[in-house]
Amino acid sequence: MGLVTAIIPAAGSGSRIGSSSYKQFMELGGKPVIIHTLEKFQQSSEIDEMVVVFPPDKVREFSGRIAAYGFHKPIRFVAGGERRQDSVHQAFLSVNGRQTELVVIHDAVRPLVEADLIQRVVERARLTGAAIAAIQAVDTIKEVSSKDVVVATLNRSTLRQVQTPQAFAYPILRKALQRAYADGYYGTDDSSLVERIGIQVAVVPGSPLNIKITTPADVRFAELILRARG
Repeated sequence: MGLVTAIIPAAGSGSRIGSSSYKQFMELGGKPVIIHTLEKFQQSSEIDEMVVVFPPDKVREFSGRIAAYGFHKPIRFVAGGERRQDSVHQAFLSVNGRQTELVVIHDAVRPLVEADLIQRVVERARLTGAAIAAIQAVDTIKEVSSKDVVVATLNRSTLRQVQTPQAFAYPILRKALQRAYADGYYGTDDSSLVERIGIQVAVVPGSPLNIKITTPADVRFAELILRARG
């Protein structure tokens, strides 16, 4: 089997969270959010190396802050692009396709991911070529018009809230990215690019605790989860 490379997009800002600093470096349980995330991928026996994507003007500064934590797995730092998909693409271009079997993509600001979920997504992707973590939608979901009028009530039993990690065979992700850029297409997540080239994406049960840090309330919730985990 080839290498499994984790791409960690961390080029976003803290604008939605109301922070003057980058949200991936907000303190959570005594250390930056991104450190919690990278520790989970370092602990996973499935992951061989990591590629972290930072804002172009912050690569030197942020990579130095990461290096201070002494991670033993190989980590590369690359400059991100204008949008998240661009950042993932830049990271992907740094991956050695002759050695890499799978690419796992995970949001830097999902610090509560468990090693078990990483393993299950990777194992499923080895079998199918593409796998994502997702949880059952628990609230009723309605389609609403541009005038804020309900158009339809969707069948909740078939709906999933998609998370990361998402894992793909290297050739599949390469083809998906190439097609997306040829068509000028930007997806809402990485798996949507793979769906466009006709590949079925397997769904692995995620975790409601695998939250994405986007609001101040998320930070408080994450702190509670960390305390509960001890």
